[in-house]
Amino acid sequence: HKLNELDQKIEQAKDELARVTSDNTRWLERVAKLTQMQYQLEDQLNTTTKNLHVADSSPVDEKSEEERRQLLELVQIQEREIDALKAEIHVLRRKGGHVY
Repeated sequence: HKLNELDQKIEQAKDELARVTSDNTRWLERVAKLTQMQYQLEDQLNTTTKNLHVADSSPVDEKSEEERRQLLELVQIQEREIDALKAEIHVLRRKGGHVY
C-alpha cells in the first residue's frame, strides 16, 4: 500500500516536471522570438538613423520621424516583455522547474 502511494507521488512529480518543462520551453521560445524581433528592429532603426545622419542637411521627413519613434517605442515594449519573461523564468526555476 505504501509502495503504491510512493509510485503515485513519483508519477505526479514526473507529470509536474513535464508540465513545468513544457511551460519553460514555451517561455524560452517566446524570449528567443522577441529577441530576434528586437535585433531586426534595432537593425532597421540603425539603418534609418544612418540615413538620417547622411541627410542631415535636408529637412527630416515627418513620416520617417514618426516611424522612428514607433520603432523606438516597440523596442522599449519588447525590452519590457523580455524582462518580464526573464523574471517569470527565474520564478519557475526557483519553484524547482528545469530550464534548458
